Amino acid sequence: MIKHNSGVAQAKVFWREEGATTYNEIEMAPSNGDNWAVDFTIPNSPVNIEYYIWAKAISGKELNRPIVAPEGYWTIQVETLSADEWAQNHISAAYPNPTNGKVFFNMNAIQGPVRVEIHNILGQKLYDATIENGNGKVTLDLNQNWQGTLLVTFEGDFGKIHKKVIKL
Repeated sequence: MIKHNSGVAQAKVFWREEGATTYNEIEMAPSNGDNWAVDFTIPNSPVNIEYYIWAKAISGKELNRPIVAPEGYWTIQVETLSADEWAQNHISAAYPNPTNGKVFFNMNAIQGPVRVEIHNILGQKLYDATIENGNGKVTLDLNQNWQGTLLVTFEGDFGKIHKKVIKL
């Protein structure tokens, strides 16, 4: 949250890898009310990121947070996500869930083909298909005879993850 009585005209985040002497500067954008957001690419390897936020009010007042910035800063530890964690973040939960028929999953930035299997709670395979392009909205039309808890498995270059669906 970035807030000032006169309103906020501009905000930036300044960041660097731990030990670096110069900061990278990225413009922030208002996202919702007094909240501001920024998207930026950080290193792939585990590293500590030092950062602070600068903002300018409509009245012209400028302020850093933490207040001692840039000499003082906050630190974020960047760790490498496992393939499963990455996939969990890029394949949505099923919706609607529970469902009477069709179920949808959103897939974001999935590279290569994705194998999709559906098993019932007894472990019986009910469905097996490969999606050539794992990006966008995936629709699974569930058989009217399937009921109860179903386990949908997605498998690709990212590894293997499971999502539960309740079929009414």
